[in-house]
Amino acid sequence: MKSKSFCAALAAAVALGGACSVNADMPARYIPLDWLDTAGAQWVLTDYVPKCTDRFEIKARFFSTGTQCLYCSRSTNSSKLTMTAFLINASSFRFDRNSNGAATTGFTPEMGVDYVIVDDFATRECTINGTPVYTNGNAEAFTAGSPLTLFASHEAGMSLSPTTTMGNYAQYRFYSFRV
Repeated sequence: MKSKSFCAALAAAVALGGACSVNADMPARYIPLDWLDTAGAQWVLTDYVPKCTDRFEIKARFFSTGTQCLYCSRSTNSSKLTMTAFLINASSFRFDRNSNGAATTGFTPEMGVDYVIVDDFATRECTINGTPVYTNGNAEAFTAGSPLTLFASHEAGMSLSPTTTMGNYAQYRFYSFRV
């Protein structure tokens, strides 16, 4: 992931209404953040096209119900070339891998609690706070259908751009995301 673009995008998201706390060393033109409260209108285009062997780790605290996207990379069809994760109406998580690998977990998160969610596409295992919640049986190799976005989903494929219509906007406290 291009860390400078990512930091600039987060700084822009803050300027659009997110709240933040500061405490890290960053280049002068970037704003260091401890966390970002997404308000349901921001999204980040990372310019990184994920590999089907990547491992994503996101740390977040949920404080709103409704379907929310954690991250999204997919084609112009929501079930093709997809690497996505959603909180579904605050009652479970859904992890999607390629064309036939979507699954909803039975894990119900508590609002206001910090979670570390790991989606390891190489092992196909998803964990929440270290506890396995889902193993995807789809081992098929594929190329993700778009650059990775955070905080919202799309069906734009490689045509994804800053003007793309997005959906399933996130409303959670975002601490970190690592590939």
